[in-house]
Order: sequence, then structure tokens, then C-alpha cells
Amino acid sequence: MVIASLRISFDILVLFSTYIDILILLFFTSDLKIDVSGDEEAMLPNTIDELSEMIDAWVCINCGGELNADQILLLASGKVFECKFCKHTLSADIYERDRKTIRPKLIDTTLSSEMVYQADLDVNQVAILEDASGQSAKVSRTETGRYAILRGYETIGGRFIYKVKVMNNTEYVVTNVTISIVSYPRDCLNLESEISRFIPRIEGNGFRSLEFELLPTKDCVEGKITSTVSLVDMKDNLQSLPVKEVVLRSVCDLLKPLETQSHVFETILGDLSTSSEDINTNWNVRILSGMMNHILPSKNFYIIDSTINENNGETRAVLRGFAEGKYTKKRVAAVLTITGATDGSSSNVKIEILGDDLSMIPTALVELKESLWSWVCLGCGGKLVQSEVLRIKGGHVVSCQYCGASLSKELYIL
Repeated sequence: MVIASLRISFDILVLFSTYIDILILLFFTSDLKIDVSGDEEAMLPNTIDELSEMIDAWVCINCGGELNADQILLLASGKVFECKFCKHTLSADIYERDRKTIRPKLIDTTLSSEMVYQADLDVNQVAILEDASGQSAKVSRTETGRYAILRGYETIGGRFIYKVKVMNNTEYVVTNVTISIVSYPRDCLNLESEISRFIPRIEGNGFRSLEFELLPTKDCVEGKITSTVSLVDMKDNLQSLPVKEVVLRSVCDLLKPLETQSHVFETILGDLSTSSEDINTNWNVRILSGMMNHILPSKNFYIIDSTINENNGETRAVLRGFAEGKYTKKRVAAVLTITGATDGSSSNVKIEILGDDLSMIPTALVELKESLWSWVCLGCGGKLVQSEVLRIKGGHVVSCQYCGASLSKELYIL
């Protein structure tokens, strides 16, 4: 009999274990010791690794069902909710944690941000989900009955993190899970990871996820990533699972603010190519202007100036921003003109993008257009997650998780 052990720092004082032949000793000094014994020495390191990874998982203390990122954020905000598996009532107090320290851990700790996966998306649905840091990740799900595949991407520090999550919805263990990238836009990205990655096994009703890192070589990234998943099922049959391709489209994440004086900016505009689009929104002109003063910097534009004028019940706001590419130093300017009735519930926005590189203009235009429907804190510009938006629309007052400002329906909807 061979014995191996591992001691882990641990900050939750509640732990339930159902593992056979594994001795788990939980000390109230917040240390956890895992002893694993078995006949085969080669099995022990992987078993310890898998168990240590489970320590950071958040589960229902009644049935053991895993909590998703949205539920963990509800705990962090002091909310009480029911477990979707057993309907048990859960709150931060049950876990004996200060809710301000609660953070969902869904990606390796070597990364500076977290991608959010939502396990109950409709089949092939694509959604924009906010994570704990206020960034967004594009996530989609493909389901084959017994197995489900989620894939998504986000940008962290100018790099693209492509992640694939394999969910085993059967009662049986699957093995030899291989995730391979078939194609990606090689003209603007370098794949820094291995083209194929391997997972030895996934337990019944469990999941595992792997990520691939891609480094941009241009300031405009546009293209598709196609990947495949294969595994060996409980009958020792090889299964190939479809993975829906993901479309990469980004300029703003690869920009850096370019500080410029207003009079210099005026002279530069004449040298740049331009494209524009007019969009009607359901935002009041003043509210939208206030939010765009936060959103433009979040898109890495330096705000040259921001003006707002009212005349005969009509309001006109103009915001101008400037940036340059991190790699090519190509310049990009944004000019937003927002008009509408001062006390109205709608407005018209003209987005004008100007730049040295024509290929960067359409993508930057799309990104700013999409941002018009974002909800942000009017105090600090922090992004609001979906649950917070729904509470505000329902007439509740929400406290911003970043600056503590009180946000109500009256501030956003006249």
C-alpha cells in the first residue's frame, strides 16, 4: 500500500466529503490535509491534483451541487437564493465567509481575470456575460444529449484566451478527452499554447475545461476559431463532439489611450479615413452621455473633450476620444454625437470612427455600437451584471459593487 499526502491552505470551515479510501483531515487553523492511499503509485499524484482543484469549488452545503458564477456573485452581494438542485436556501453566512472576500474562481490563478461560463444556456445560444471584474466574455453552448460543450473567449492583457469546457452529463466516467484547435486567423494571431490539449478523465456529471492562449500580431483581430472535442465513452467507443466556431472581432481591446491636446486633435482628423453610423436608442440623451463618458475610456480611448448643450428643450452632447494601436501605432479617433429631447426617453447617436488603417474602422464601429446597450454605474463606470440590471428595472435600489453608489430606476429611465 502506497500513501501520499498534501496540505493546502483553506479558508472555508465547511467541507463535506464522500470520497472512498481518501482521508481528509480539516483543521480549524484553516489547513487541509489530503491523504490518498492505493495499490498503484502512479495514480496517486493525479488523484491528489484533482482533489486539490476541487477545494476551491463552491457547492451547495445540502446536496453538493456546484454553484455557478452568477450564484457566487449573489453570495458576494449578500443575497439569499435557492439551490437549483435541491431548493435549499443559501447565503454567505452559511459559509462563514465575509461576503466581500467571495470571488468566483473559474480560470487558472495565473490569469489576471476570470471568464464566466453559465451552465444553463439554451442550446447554441450566444450571450454576453459579465464577470467579477466587469469585463465581458462571449460564451456559447453546443449540446449532444449526453455531453455538452461550452466555448468562449475574452481578452486579458492584450491576449486572447480561448477556453473550451466539456460537460459529462452521464453517470459514467469518460476518458482520453482531447480538445484540438483546427483553425484560427493565423494572419493576425499566434497560438502560444499547444494546438491540442488532453484531459485524462471526466467523472460522471462532472466537467473539465482547458484554455488556449493566442497573441495578436496586429491591432485588428477578426476571424474564426474552429475546434474539435473527442473522448472515449463508458463502452470504450470513440466519440467526436461538434464545437460551434467562435468569431473573434476586436480592435478596442488592442488599443491604448493617446493623450492629445484639442487643437492638435482637430488638425489630425483631416488626415484620417472615416466611417459613421446613426443609431436610435431608448436612453435619455443626458443619461447616455454620462455613461459614454465612462465607456469610452473602458474601450481604451483618451477623452479629448466632452460637451453638452441644451436649447429649446433639445440637448446635444459631443464626446471625442483618441487612441493608437499597441502593435502598429495606427491612430483611431471616435466622435460621438448624441441628440434628443432633454426630458425624453430616447435619443439618436451618430458614431464616427476615423483612423489611419481602414481595416480597423468597421470593427471599432461595431464595438462602440454594441456598447450603447451596456449598463454601467453612473458614479464610477463599473459594469453592472445582469442580475443587477434586472433588479434596477424592477424598481429596486442596487449598490454598486465597485464604488458603493446607490443606483435606482429613476437614474436610468425617465
